[in-house]
Amino acid sequence: MLHTFSRLILPVLLLAGGLFLAPATAEILSDGPAAIVVFPKILIHTNDETGSRLDTFISLSNVSQEPINVLCYYVNATPECDIEGPDRSCFPVNTCSPGRCLPKWKQTDFRFRLTREQPTGWLASVGSGVGCNRSGICAGDGVTECCSSIVNGNCGLLAECADGSRCVTPPCFPLDGDPVGHLGQTNENSAIPPAPEDPFIGELKCIAVDETGAPTDRNDLIGRAHISYVDEDRDYVDVGAYNPIGFPAIDSANNRNLTLVLGGPTGDDPGGNPADAECLAAQPSTCAEYSGCPNILILDHYFDGAIDPQIANICLPTDTCSVTGQDCVTNADCTTNLCDAMSGTCTVTGHPCGDDTACENTCNLIEQQCELSRSGCSEDADCEAASLEIRLTTEITMVPCTQDFEEGQDGAGSITTVQFLVFNEFEQRFSTSNSLDCFKEIPLSNVDTIESRLSIFSAGVGGTLTGQTRMRGVIATSPGSKPGGNALLAVAEEFRCAGPIWEFPDCNYVNTENLVSSAAKNVHFQGRRPQSDYIYLPLQ
Repeated sequence: MLHTFSRLILPVLLLAGGLFLAPATAEILSDGPAAIVVFPKILIHTNDETGSRLDTFISLSNVSQEPINVLCYYVNATPECDIEGPDRSCFPVNTCSPGRCLPKWKQTDFRFRLTREQPTGWLASVGSGVGCNRSGICAGDGVTECCSSIVNGNCGLLAECADGSRCVTPPCFPLDGDPVGHLGQTNENSAIPPAPEDPFIGELKCIAVDETGAPTDRNDLIGRAHISYVDEDRDYVDVGAYNPIGFPAIDSANNRNLTLVLGGPTGDDPGGNPADAECLAAQPSTCAEYSGCPNILILDHYFDGAIDPQIANICLPTDTCSVTGQDCVTNADCTTNLCDAMSGTCTVTGHPCGDDTACENTCNLIEQQCELSRSGCSEDADCEAASLEIRLTTEITMVPCTQDFEEGQDGAGSITTVQFLVFNEFEQRFSTSNSLDCFKEIPLSNVDTIESRLSIFSAGVGGTLTGQTRMRGVIATSPGSKPGGNALLAVAEEFRCAGPIWEFPDCNYVNTENLVSSAAKNVHFQGRRPQSDYIYLPLQ
């Protein structure tokens, strides 16, 4: 009888309780449509002389039955040397000596229009224009100019690829007015420029707007970013993908001015909440127009330097090593530091050699240092064998929630202090802090020190294989009079690096010599800030 009573009374209590609850505000998300989408990390380096190519493919879709206009900003954080020269960029390699490599924050805006349920995509290095009547390149040889009858219709003098491979054409908006889509919808006046520099590192932010360019409360944009690295010499391709961070608009809350209010007081209870009364009384209103920025970011990760528990360099039935690709007979051939007769170098450490004995990490008794690892020793037993291991390292990329596109570079001086709270598998806690201005990409093990082995994010200090890091912006200083918040957004990338057992992993999309594989991933969100963050747009 008690069981029956509880089943009947619980829905009644929930229904009654619901009468006293305010309507829920949409939460920030990374797996659904929103009115503002933020891609925290865009990477480009296509002019690398080594034959490698780094680029980002961005996709964005309209999930609604109505066309939508999109206003986007590339935020260029590519650092520059503080001395004049033909090439001032110091990304990906710092070439400023004797000058300094300084951060930069410049914006490039563009607009385009998506028809109902239309997806679009573009390489950040190329962009996308209206009209698809452009020639392509045959995928078979990557050189021959071609025409795709599927895309272009009439190819004219250009032909399909003779080898039968696909004709790869630049990204484009096909509905340029001739032809038109369903109900006469078009992509007219749409253009996506290439990112402003190559090499480039920075952010992309896109906002749903109306025909006049004013912000609108349509939660219809969803996307994805793929960071791809191609090394032709190694015949190697690696892709890491993440979802953009979406800010849903609050229904009917947008006042359509050029100050976008993310979170904070909503104005729902002016009689009981002074902050609600204050935001309603402001002219124009400063009540929340979009969901608020997350209070805490949570990242589950391996500690830097941890040995990968899943990937090992083993000898395959094809008599090649699974990671390094060298010839082998047994698994030991893939992990032991042997002298490769063809290259005259050791297979694991890369040292020059004439035979296998030159690849042994023995103790130099005169120098009292190990020959290969250069660690201190008094006998051979003190020197670790030069065996190959796959180790892990994680990079975090952070951007602030508050951004001032109205002032541009002059409005980029706010600095947020970010607190990091780290837990290992024994629930032991470590903490540190770092600063964030406009954009920060940093390995976890360099957040608190430049000596990675001594970091609280290293496996040697953390003491376990995995950990969890909670990040929170706590202090923001702004050079101007505009209000701003101190919340932040982030994405992470996990890299697997091959090297001798004593070598701390140091590989990424720029330092690729020992790169085995990578994965990009979103961080988790917890809570919302009671304070607002702001995006300030310039006059169009």
